[in-house]
Amino acid sequence: MDCGGDAAYGIWEAPNMIESDFSFFGDYPYLFEGRFLKGWLASGAESIDVRGPPGGRVDIHCKAFTLTDATVEASNYGPAPSNGGVYLFAEKSVGLDNGNIFSDVYGDGKSGDIDIKTKSLSLLNGANITADIIAGEGDGGSITIQSDDALIDGGYFTSSGFHASRIRCSANDGQGHAGDMNLETENMTESNGGQIINVAFGSGDAGDIEIHSNDIRVDGGFEIIPFLSIITCQTQSSGNAGSLNLETENLTVSNGGQIGNLVFGSGDGGDVTIHATDVLVDGGFESATGYSLSAIFCQTQSSGNGGNLDMETESLTMSNDGVI
Repeated sequence: MDCGGDAAYGIWEAPNMIESDFSFFGDYPYLFEGRFLKGWLASGAESIDVRGPPGGRVDIHCKAFTLTDATVEASNYGPAPSNGGVYLFAEKSVGLDNGNIFSDVYGDGKSGDIDIKTKSLSLLNGANITADIIAGEGDGGSITIQSDDALIDGGYFTSSGFHASRIRCSANDGQGHAGDMNLETENMTESNGGQIINVAFGSGDAGDIEIHSNDIRVDGGFEIIPFLSIITCQTQSSGNAGSLNLETENLTVSNGGQIGNLVFGSGDGGDVTIHATDVLVDGGFESATGYSLSAIFCQTQSSGNGGNLDMETESLTMSNDGVI
């Protein structure tokens, strides 16, 4: 559903369903002027679209929110900063199954933020939450997620490459800087090629990643190609990478999972700081094209300087080719 490029709010409301989950399928949307979504499920081609100059705002309040093969977008195409973004508060759960939440930049204005609060968050089958700078000189918005449980799992492979489930801020063109990412969870799992990534593809700097969780698990790769589950700040051009900070009780990196900062260009890498009670780095991932190790690292593969790795833990276990 296109709410118009200049819309201040793109709001869906399900009447008389405040106390229970509401599932919306098909061609009969309920569109109101109010600000709050009571309960909604988007499937197929249905989308919320308030992109434009300067980009609209989507506020969703509900019991449970599920997005299947659909998109919520509040991207900024204009020269002025956006007062919009996506603000999603679901009491029980947020589930994205090949669904997308975008607040990107296509012009010179800053994009809006993405803010999600829920008990259970899942990104499956190539789902995306992104605040990317696609074009223009504008800065990217930040991504903030608070959830008891978070799962970022899987993707799909096509002739154009692997489409991972991911949470991402990126600076692609121009000199705009990517926003920061802040995640607070009780339990967080990345698996089957899932990604949390903040990356500079151009001259603008990448932002920081901050994660606070009792339990963090980064596990495995996608079964067809060696596309690994990863948490990373990186630069692939002249922009500098941000810093990566993890605070957790238990950190498990297994089956080829990776945590670290990478430099593939002339920009400098950021630091990696880990505070954990127990750390396990175990095993590798074998695909048809090779074998990849579970790893925690700062690494440069180009002219840019790598960052520093600082890890404090009471217990460190490395096994089955795990690497730091």
